[in-house]
Parts: sequence; C-alpha cells; structure tokens
Amino acid sequence: MGFLDALGKIAQSGMNKLNETNMEIKAKMEQFESKSDDELKSILRSGWSSYADKAAASKILKQRGY
Repeated sequence: MGFLDALGKIAQSGMNKLNETNMEIKAKMEQFESKSDDELKSILRSGWSSYADKAAASKILKQRGY
C-alpha cells in the first residue's frame, strides 16, 4: 500500500495549500474592502500583484456588481 499512502499524502498536501490560499484571500479581502473600485481594478491589471491580491480584488468587485 505504499503507492496509496503516497497518493494520500500528496492529496493532503494539496488540500493544506488550498486552505492556506483561501485564508490568505480572505485576509486580503478584509484589507482591500475600503479601497475604491479604481484601486481594485489597478490591482487586477498589475503584473506585480500576487494571485491572492488579484483574487481578493476580483471577489470584492463582483460583490459590488462588476
């Protein structure tokens, strides 16, 4: 059962990373909530913004009707 054990560890690692990313996005959403629509759009267009920044900005803009 070595293969199945290894597969389980990989799946668990993936779930842990997904949970970390979701927590980071939620924290960014709280941080960005007070930003204007234009500031959020700028974050989305920026090549320097992280995935979590862009995801948070996108979710906030969707909540605002964009």
